[in-house]
Amino acid sequence: MRVLFLSLLTLMVFVGVRPSYADDHSGDTKPTYAIEEIKPGILRTQQGPYHGIVIVGETGLLIFDTFSEEFSKWLDAELKSKFPDKPVKYVVYSHNHPDHVSGGQVFAHHNPLYISHELAKESMERMKVPTHYPTVTFDDSLQIDLDGKTIEFNYWGQNDGWGSISMYVAEQKFIAAIDWALTDRVPYMEIRRYNVDGIIRSLYEIDNMDWDLISPGHASTGTKAQVRNFRSYVETIRDGVITGINSGHEEEKVIQDILTDLKTKPNFTSLKMFDKWSEQNVRGIYRQIAEVEGILE
Repeated sequence: MRVLFLSLLTLMVFVGVRPSYADDHSGDTKPTYAIEEIKPGILRTQQGPYHGIVIVGETGLLIFDTFSEEFSKWLDAELKSKFPDKPVKYVVYSHNHPDHVSGGQVFAHHNPLYISHELAKESMERMKVPTHYPTVTFDDSLQIDLDGKTIEFNYWGQNDGWGSISMYVAEQKFIAAIDWALTDRVPYMEIRRYNVDGIIRSLYEIDNMDWDLISPGHASTGTKAQVRNFRSYVETIRDGVITGINSGHEEEKVIQDILTDLKTKPNFTSLKMFDKWSEQNVRGIYRQIAEVEGILE
């Protein structure tokens, strides 16, 4: 385990807005760029449907996900305006997907350490993602000590993308998990990029940690109870698919039986995008399990 050092300090709230951005993950239209304090010393960044984190310390800043070159330029200017004496010391990438980690080169003039899981770095370099590639990588966990407060990064195995990690601030009971944790909505469409079993496993892992606020990449901040409900939603579909296949039922019957069951549960039907995406969720999970288990040719 490697340890790095930085100092945390409580900070102000500020919000920036650009023209509206079509949110392809939630169906809503949101301000393109924004930043707000969600806990002392922890800011949540936003580019449309994408969310990341900035941690402000006594001597510098830590950025968790950069999104795009345009957003990063805006964020760099905002941070310079609000915290002129605090350079960006760390840029941390949550995983390999270009829509979350492009634009990191904007912060190179601060001479920060760029951090990711080793699998994320390999993918980013292989696919020539337009960003500054990580200079520090890890394979299991990494801790950064920021003035006595530990920022912990963990890899839970395959769940979404390559090298997808969580960021945990134990002292403030805060965690960020990007594409594979949700609070108030269902997964995106057919969830083609997700590893369903891996997501469920990862959600159980972070459930064992002590936190009271989570910041997902594509949903509202929320509670452990909300994440448990999301996990239950995915588990219910997965288990229904397995039961249906083992019962010898045809694909369409399995799908319709699961949808009928889901619609009887208000804790699921109340999730955002349930009416629009739940059938796609079921079909996507069916296809994933059937392919992995050799049911589909």
